Amino acid sequence: MTELLNHPVTVIPTQGVRKRRGRGVERDDLLREYPSLKSLTAPPGRAVETAWVATFNARPDAMQALLADYIKQVHTKPGRIGQRPMPKEADVDFHALLYGEVNEKPMIEILPALVKALPPHLRSERTFSEAIHMSKTQYRRMMQGDYQPTVNEIRDIAKILGKPPVYFSEYRKAIVMAALLNLMEERPGIATKLYQQYIEVHLDK
Repeated sequence: MTELLNHPVTVIPTQGVRKRRGRGVERDDLLREYPSLKSLTAPPGRAVETAWVATFNARPDAMQALLADYIKQVHTKPGRIGQRPMPKEADVDFHALLYGEVNEKPMIEILPALVKALPPHLRSERTFSEAIHMSKTQYRRMMQGDYQPTVNEIRDIAKILGKPPVYFSEYRKAIVMAALLNLMEERPGIATKLYQQYIEVHLDK
């Protein structure tokens, strides 16, 4: 672990590749310059997995560099300018990094503390609601439990807070419900079977 935290981040040479300020190198430009990377950026599958394993076996330092840079990005404080420092080992939650950071409490319970940890200019009700593209009235209704934010609104909230959308239980529930409804539309028989099972269970009561 100590070796990883102290490992310098390997920078891919970008000579001749167009950069966008603050956004890194465009994927298409990078692939034009380094076409061999296509095997690592293809849709998920056995071939891609094999390519990554082969790459890391040949260059373990590349894996260390990617992990180090990922850790730095996750722990970067919003609004900070300059080089990202490597956090202390005790402050790194590897389980959350690998499997995603989640919580089970309602958003309205945890949001105040998360907003309080933001830079001062984003902590007020007005500035935070503007940052998440929500009116102040709508934001107040959400915090009072009178309004359920949409999936896109939860994404905006997560982005400002530096959290993955799946951190919020409301987002996970919405995605599962959308997937379930989509499955029922594609395979109506499943909806019929679930309905029959529901009726049977409740009739028994």
